[in-house]
Amino acid sequence: MSDKKYQIFISSTFDDLQYERRAALEAILITNNIPIGMESFVASSQEQFEHIKSCIKGCDYYILIVGGRYGSQHPKLNLSYTELEFDYAKSLNKPILAFIRNDINKCRKKDTDLENISKFRTKVQQEHLCQLFNNKAELKGLVLAALTQEIMRNPQVGWIRSDKVSTEFKTQKDCIQDLIQTGEILYPMALNHFQQFQQLGPYVGPFSEDYNFRIWIQKIVEFVKLNNIDNHYLYFFDGSIPYVKVIKEQLILLRGLLATYEYKEILK
Repeated sequence: MSDKKYQIFISSTFDDLQYERRAALEAILITNNIPIGMESFVASSQEQFEHIKSCIKGCDYYILIVGGRYGSQHPKLNLSYTELEFDYAKSLNKPILAFIRNDINKCRKKDTDLENISKFRTKVQQEHLCQLFNNKAELKGLVLAALTQEIMRNPQVGWIRSDKVSTEFKTQKDCIQDLIQTGEILYPMALNHFQQFQQLGPYVGPFSEDYNFRIWIQKIVEFVKLNNIDNHYLYFFDGSIPYVKVIKEQLILLRGLLATYEYKEILK
C-alpha cells in the first residue's frame, strides 16, 4: 500500500444532504484518504467562502454532490456557494467527481422553486461526466469505486509523512542538493512555458511538469518542517504567479540554505 494520502474536498448543500455527505466521507476513509468537509459550518458568508477556497486549493480531488436544493447565494454574484465552489475547483483543474440525485422529486428536501437547482444540475451534467444515485447507500459505493479508479488513473501530489521523505538521504545537505538539482531541471521547462504564454496568452496549454513541480514544492515544505528549519527558506506563492518565478525564488532560498551547511562544515 502506498504511503501517500490524498485530501478530498466534499462539496454540497448541507442541511438536505447530511446523510449523503456522511456516506461520501465514509467511502473516502475506506480508501485511507483524508476527507475535507465543512460540517462545522455552511458556506454562507464571503469570509467563510475565502477559507473554503483555500481548502479546495489544498485538496487533491473534489467531490460534488447535488440534490434538490440550490443553497445560499453570494450577495453580489447571485450564485450559490456550492456552484461557486464547483466553478473554483474547475478553474484550478482539480479532478472533479460529480454525483447527482437521480430524481429531484424524490429528494428528502428540495426548493419550492426548482429553477436555479435545475439549471445547476444541467450545468454540471453538461460539463462533467456525472453519476446518478438513488440513496445514500448507493452513493457510498459509487464514491468508493469512482475515487479508487480516479486515483489510479490520475494520481495527484498527495501527502507523505515527513519521516518518509528524507530517509533516502544520508544528510540534510544531500537532501538540499537533491532539491536544488530537481529545481534546476524544472526551471528551463518553466521558462519555456512562460515564454509561450507571453506569445500565445490564454491559448497556451498547461505546464506539462505541473505534477513534478508540486511534488518538488511539497518535498521542500516537508524537509523544512522535518528539520525545524526557519520558514523564511520557503517561498510562499499563490496560483497567479508563473511557475518560472516560483522555481527561481525557491532555488535562491535553497542555495542560501545549502551555503549555511557548507559554512558550518568549514568551521568544523
